Amino acid sequence: SKLSVLSNQVPAMEARMCTPLMVRSEAAVINAGVAEAIGLAEPPAMTLLKHGQHQAQLGLRKAIVELSHRSLRLNGAVEAFDEALLWAQGEHAAGRLGGIAACELAAVRLCTVSQLDLFLQMNQALSFEQQKATWVWQDEAGHWEAFAGWLAAGLSKLARDEASPTRLFRTTWVTQQLWQQHFEDWDRDTVLCFTGAQSAGSQEHWPRSKAAKPGCRLCVFEFVGAFGHNAACIQSLSASEGQEIEWFLPPYMQGVVESVETEQAPGTIELEISRVRVRGLRTMDPLPQVLNGSADQVLAGALLVGLNVSTPQADDVLLRAVNGFFQALATAIEVRNSEAISVVWKGYWECFFEGCHSWQELNESVKSGVVPAARMAATDFVLAARGLAQRLLGLESAMNHQAMEIERERLIEEMELRKKDAVAAARDQVTALQLETLTDPEAFLRFLQLDPVKALEAAPAAARAWMAAGPAQKLLLLAKLMSLTAVAGGLLQGDAKVQAAFVSPFPLSEDVWQTFLDAIPNLHGKAPSSREAAAQKVIALLQLQRLGLSRCRLLIVGGAPDTGKTTFLRETFGLEHLQAGLGRNGRTEHVSFNLHPHGDRRCRPVYLVDTPGFGDGENLHCNDSHRLLQGVGGWIPGGVTVVWVMRASRNVKQEAHQLLRGFLTSDVPTVVVVTHIDKLFEERYREVGPLWREGPLKGVSRNDKRWREHRRGLMAEIQDEIVEGLRFAIGDNQIPELVYACLAGWMAPDEAEEDDDFCAVPPWPWATQELTAFFSILSGKDLRKLLDTRLGFE
Repeated sequence: SKLSVLSNQVPAMEARMCTPLMVRSEAAVINAGVAEAIGLAEPPAMTLLKHGQHQAQLGLRKAIVELSHRSLRLNGAVEAFDEALLWAQGEHAAGRLGGIAACELAAVRLCTVSQLDLFLQMNQALSFEQQKATWVWQDEAGHWEAFAGWLAAGLSKLARDEASPTRLFRTTWVTQQLWQQHFEDWDRDTVLCFTGAQSAGSQEHWPRSKAAKPGCRLCVFEFVGAFGHNAACIQSLSASEGQEIEWFLPPYMQGVVESVETEQAPGTIELEISRVRVRGLRTMDPLPQVLNGSADQVLAGALLVGLNVSTPQADDVLLRAVNGFFQALATAIEVRNSEAISVVWKGYWECFFEGCHSWQELNESVKSGVVPAARMAATDFVLAARGLAQRLLGLESAMNHQAMEIERERLIEEMELRKKDAVAAARDQVTALQLETLTDPEAFLRFLQLDPVKALEAAPAAARAWMAAGPAQKLLLLAKLMSLTAVAGGLLQGDAKVQAAFVSPFPLSEDVWQTFLDAIPNLHGKAPSSREAAAQKVIALLQLQRLGLSRCRLLIVGGAPDTGKTTFLRETFGLEHLQAGLGRNGRTEHVSFNLHPHGDRRCRPVYLVDTPGFGDGENLHCNDSHRLLQGVGGWIPGGVTVVWVMRASRNVKQEAHQLLRGFLTSDVPTVVVVTHIDKLFEERYREVGPLWREGPLKGVSRNDKRWREHRRGLMAEIQDEIVEGLRFAIGDNQIPELVYACLAGWMAPDEAEEDDDFCAVPPWPWATQELTAFFSILSGKDLRKLLDTRLGFE
């Protein structure tokens, strides 16, 4: 289509569209420093404001007041805010826009006041080089961050209330430098980040000024994909009367260039324009259940994901946060020593009689004569007087050392019981895993009880050892690390039994999110200098794990051995690096986390989890891998989907069924994918077909519909068997979503060329069509679309 010259142009909307394009490559973001260190796609304060987790220390009105004091261009901004706030309160009173806070509505409305030009100034602040590199917002930049946070929060809620457009347009001038940097030699693999908010329309707009701008190129951007999903219609909020339908795109949206075309402007104007089509990429929203989850759950989830997505060459941001957390925690606490023994004095009577002769000795001395008796009495008198004097003077000889030793042993035993109670949470965590390969869990727990601080200090070393360990050893190391998360979680959450064993400042009473925001500049910097500073770093790193883990999504592929789990991942998601097959080289022996083809570690941390077959009697660690993964539904609630690959066969009890029941009992969304339905049907049809030919269908033409009816009856019988087998496998749980797929063999489309001697050919010309129609068999592409929707990509 050509640019349409609109007669009723709106200057305010045009002015916002023609503000400078704020864009940079994601590579620039990653290389900026702090942005990569904390692994987030936008300033964290903005994320927290959008999702109601944290209120800016500076209220919106106060931020506007401070900004107006710093810029003459914002003269009248405070009055405009008061008016916008009054308007928002009026909307609420009228029963409109009730799901959006008044300050959020006011922030959106202020951006439509053309005289103030808040829209442009905010975008310039968001794209200022210092903030881009560090996300440290101070002074004026901090006020703009608060304003942008309120705006983004309002837009995110408006976007849910309005129908999303399929495409939006923005016409603007792009500097030649920016054009050459991002669009002249564009690449589909280069992700762009639009740091500023944008104004767009549902149709193309032509600027009123027809003159070319020196050093600039006129571009028409067509935004599709996630841009439409996140766009917010602001027509009802605009401060301009007669406003055309205008859409705001929030800051920090990502996209990839799909096409760039250059053409002549319409009409008689001699001006070259460029059309740029950009497909927006979805950013996974944080899961509220994770943002508000308990500390031990967050630690366990971050540890599991961080270990599995890191490499020996580079730790993932989650693993760095976990390691830093344990190091800071070891600095912030110390094991409580047994209390000092109080002095126990001997009683006065005990001191009086200590060293004196017994009554029996005195009686015998009397019998011996007066002189020996008198001598013994005089000696006893002197001894008694000395004992009383020592007691009165508090000399050491008057102390009851035996009683003090008994008390010392009692206090030591009491302290050991406290430490034992403190690691009870760790013992419960390890026991709950039910690992067959963990033959002596008490060995590590004894070390943990002996010196918990040393165990915490050793956690990063254990994580490094995990990288180089074999499958079975990895499970043991992970179980030990999981026990540490239980103790740490209990300490941070104020568990009385855990706290009794330590001297620590936990739990802290301060705002944990503000602690995190204040710590960002030095989050991975020098070690804290005090116990209090270490405690704050512990909290900051825990909150970082919350933010990172809350965006994670896992698609766990499970099933019995040799059901085609790895083949499923290869054919559906194109993970060609995974080995599949029935041979030893194709046997999966450990869990592997694979980034989704459309995933991104910062914005879309979606991982496809390949697992060993459950029920392998030779390698017990394969079963234990699944048992560990069963807990992840509680560690990342709302972020886990299970795909259970089940081979179509006769109903046979399998050990893997208990694992499937475990996932369903945990309310983890599950999709059962039945494979090899073609092979089962072929086997059964070859059994019953000859019987039909000699029986009810004797003499009936193969093209007769009665043959099709009998085949459909056989398919229905097989389907009932599969459903009944699934019901038997899952017990009292509700039957999950059930789909059929054939990803290999003669039912797989386009598997090979026709002249390929090894290509599987359908045994009957009608087989593919009839089976696909009856079972609604999904192709790899259809299955991919279904699962991508479950993961939040569609």
